[in-house]
Amino acid sequence: DIWLAEYTVDLKPLTRSTYKNKVESTIKPTLGAVKLQALKAPQIQKMLNDLHRGTSGRKPLSAKTVKDIYGILHRALGQAVEVGYLRINPSDACKLPRVERAEIKPLDEAQTAAFLNAIHGQPFERLFIVDLLTGLRQGELLGLRWKDVDFEGGTYFFGSLKNDKTRLLTPAPSVMKALREQRRVQTEWRLKAGEFWENSGLVFTDELGHHLSHVTVRKHFKKAVESIGIPEARFHDLRHSFAVNSL
Repeated sequence: DIWLAEYTVDLKPLTRSTYKNKVESTIKPTLGAVKLQALKAPQIQKMLNDLHRGTSGRKPLSAKTVKDIYGILHRALGQAVEVGYLRINPSDACKLPRVERAEIKPLDEAQTAAFLNAIHGQPFERLFIVDLLTGLRQGELLGLRWKDVDFEGGTYFFGSLKNDKTRLLTPAPSVMKALREQRRVQTEWRLKAGEFWENSGLVFTDELGHHLSHVTVRKHFKKAVESIGIPEARFHDLRHSFAVNSL
């Protein structure tokens, strides 16, 4: 809790929120009652193994997700070492499950057409269209802000999650059309929500202005691809589809 509150202030809000969600849902329920000085590597290793295998009704997590959770805990305990709460970082001795690189499977022309039909009129239609036509990573898309969108110039800025560099994009006119429609719909949501609206400044939100979670977006994506017979498709495949279509 101290690490999240005091040592992640320079991170982007969406990144901090993701960290907090993982801490609250996986790390604290397992290790929260253990005193810091009593925390040992085998306890952490068991938590990582259980998360990957799935226990007590919990679905198994991917090796990539387990690695992300470990990274959060490792950074927090590393800070505890720096400030003198711990002599060594007990997570240093842990072994992580091997991350298998997923096969790239971009949507072909017929699948893309079927996908666009499947999402037509759905709550996340505009989000998926923008991603399919820009190739943004999911985090970049969910972190897109209105102040970075220039409708007159037909451009928008975004800060990459990978290298923190800002880039200027000039997307297809259809992307800007989708963003205009998103702004119109969001304006209706804001008027309806009134004082309950959270002015996050984000392009893609729920009906109260809150940022969208990765899990929620993936759930709606899975529903769409399952309906057109490609349940194995991943959200990240939209990024690869953009790259292939661009080539």
